[in-house]
Amino acid sequence: MRNFFLFIGCFALISSLLLGCGTNNGESNGVNTNSSQEKKDNKKLKLNGEIIKFSISQNEGASEVNLNDKQSLEVLTTFVSNSQKESSVANMDNPDYYIHVYYEKEDKQILKVWVGENGEKSTLMDSDDTHGIYTVPEDDAREFIELLKSISNKLSNP
Repeated sequence: MRNFFLFIGCFALISSLLLGCGTNNGESNGVNTNSSQEKKDNKKLKLNGEIIKFSISQNEGASEVNLNDKQSLEVLTTFVSNSQKESSVANMDNPDYYIHVYYEKEDKQILKVWVGENGEKSTLMDSDDTHGIYTVPEDDAREFIELLKSISNKLSNP
């Protein structure tokens, strides 16, 4: 009889260990804590709200070109939303462009941009997070680069 109780005790212990080690696929108490969409969104550079305008300059303090037309706002939004966070930390040179993004609630965000050459990705950095960089594939950056070319005669280096 003693062996029977020992067997039942071992069986209960092993069963509870096996059940406790089961996978829950990121769910805790019926709540999915890490959806794949959230993980994907965490790898994109975030804009802080509804953009009302943005300005572009080649150097901090240099002359700026202000843009607030619908098409330019869409080009910038698409450019940023196609960015992907890079896992490595990079030591970057001075950016090609500074973009000051202005939002409805008087909030402002400064982005640094390095434009990729033919076949290269372009790179973004939020000035509030200088340890993270975001890259944009050449195809996804094409419209933004065309926008930069269209205003290049208005930009000057000090």
